[in-house]
Amino acid sequence: MRLFSELFAGLLSASGGSVRYTVEEGAGVFENVKRIAAFSEERIVLRGRRGAVEVEGAGLSLGRYDSGDVVVLGTIARVTRI
Repeated sequence: MRLFSELFAGLLSASGGSVRYTVEEGAGVFENVKRIAAFSEERIVLRGRRGAVEVEGAGLSLGRYDSGDVVVLGTIARVTRI
């Protein structure tokens, strides 16, 4: 059990707890999300343990929000770290 906690702590420090993301046409996958701070069809703010990202676009919606992973669907025009 101690091994898993050590591995998890190592992974968390390696990612820095900041939101990581990948955006492709029609969707974006965001990791290390702790909460959704703002949500509309034009703007979504996702907060991580350290920092946040603002997703801007058109027709934005949530495809999935589970275990710190968020899938944003729609036309993503810009992602900004805030």
